[in-house]
Amino acid sequence: MPRVFIAGGHGFLGNQLFRAFSPDSVREHKSRDYDYTFPAQAERAVFEIQPTTVINAAGKVGGIMQNSLFPAEQYVENLKIGTHLMESAWRYQV
Repeated sequence: MPRVFIAGGHGFLGNQLFRAFSPDSVREHKSRDYDYTFPAQAERAVFEIQPTTVINAAGKVGGIMQNSLFPAEQYVENLKIGTHLMESAWRYQV
């Protein structure tokens, strides 16, 4: 049976993705469990969940003001999240 890991599954986009899959196939977690901006935590998530598919809907968000004041920081944090999840999925041959 497929095991789908949706990183950011409780956010706006992730919540919609969550509903698209059968409840038996989706692995749920809370954002407080893992911080994907750290490689070790992204790797721990993939190791513990052991998914067959990883979908990245995680990201740092802050609204228009936050994006205006800290555009590079937002970009870098989101880039880290995507990179760490992708590398962890690759390491565990997802």
